[in-house]
Amino acid sequence: MAIQREQGFITELLITGDMSKVVDNQINSKYLSGRYKKAFRFIQQHQTQYGKVPSIETFKKKFPTIELAQINGEYSTGETMQFWCDQLREKKKHNTIVDALDEVLDKINEDLDTEGAYNIIKKLVLQVENELILSDRIKINEDTYKRKEDYKKRQKSGGMTGIPSFIDEWDKLLGGYNNGELITFMGFTGLGKSWLEIIQAVQQAKNGYRVLFFTTEMSTKMVFRRIDAVWNSLNYTRFRKGQLLPDEEKRYFQYLEEMENTPDEEVMLVVEQATGGVSQISAKIDQYNPDIVYVDGAYLLEDEEGEEDNWAGMVRIWRGLHRLCLAKDIPIVVTTQSKDEQGASLKSMSFAKAIANESDVVAVLEQDEQMKNDKEIMLKPLKIREGDNMRIVMMNWDFDEMKFNSIYSERVTEQADVKNVEGVITLD
Repeated sequence: MAIQREQGFITELLITGDMSKVVDNQINSKYLSGRYKKAFRFIQQHQTQYGKVPSIETFKKKFPTIELAQINGEYSTGETMQFWCDQLREKKKHNTIVDALDEVLDKINEDLDTEGAYNIIKKLVLQVENELILSDRIKINEDTYKRKEDYKKRQKSGGMTGIPSFIDEWDKLLGGYNNGELITFMGFTGLGKSWLEIIQAVQQAKNGYRVLFFTTEMSTKMVFRRIDAVWNSLNYTRFRKGQLLPDEEKRYFQYLEEMENTPDEEVMLVVEQATGGVSQISAKIDQYNPDIVYVDGAYLLEDEEGEEDNWAGMVRIWRGLHRLCLAKDIPIVVTTQSKDEQGASLKSMSFAKAIANESDVVAVLEQDEQMKNDKEIMLKPLKIREGDNMRIVMMNWDFDEMKFNSIYSERVTEQADVKNVEGVITLD
């Protein structure tokens, strides 16, 4: 008689006592069903209380109706603990996909609800990636060669470990944007959050990094207008009005001709309209294989796991983005509002906490009247998980000369705090 997956898993666990293998494979009771789920919970409780799994005799007394696997009259499965962990994961993945597809067919065939079917598929992708794919983990004695090489890289680069933003003082503070990091920029409406992302994205693309840029508010056409201006250092007012100087116009047209003749495999910057949620971003990452991703206005992404438009949806979006960073092993840079006059989704303190908890870096753009007159802006860090002392960074913010380099940095005198001012979230 063939050994069933759950039967083989429980039997091999009782024989080997290898609970550490189960933990390493992130197997929990959700991977089993019925009496096998109860049996696994009993084994877990026994491990917690006595420091080891129960003996087969103890187990049989508790679950006399469960038949353990035998070969030639002896308790055995003929396979390893790793094999049965893999079998459970594949079964769980299979059942999850089948159940979701059954729902999809019901939506299409019975209700003619293609939108509902599409939403189920999006949720399915998120569930498989977030729950059924093993997360990364390393023991202290593993990857030692790679860790040594990483140190040498930091030593050689002066601490630059990630993709540079090309804002010098900001890069000194962070060491670049590292794989697996979620970076959040906040700022008031119209202050320049989108510009900040575009400025960095252009410099990264020009220096050989593959960039994927999502826009939620602006059209792709408008984003590319800004990209063209930054890429070619064009006075934005003249460019927007179609009044470039002759040498600027010549430079711009030459750039367009060069871009038109660029093979697809050499394209370094792609802009996508974000019409969905985290699953769309995930799918496009797989399609384009970027080095870094930008999401302008991430708070407007679709909440694919819920239907209510409230702070809980924003929490799920940020959590999904953070998990996506880790799963795809790339940095994702996003923007959001630090104050919304309408208070649509930023009224809850929990949303601000979600940003802080799920982001590796949080920074806010600030500009007073004096800075505005001087064509400067301040980049103020609120949280840095990995980096030096918190330092504000002053930047040129000149759209006439297209100068956006850092001017200087200085240490933040007071720790940033989250405050709730008249029901609207601000980070001061």
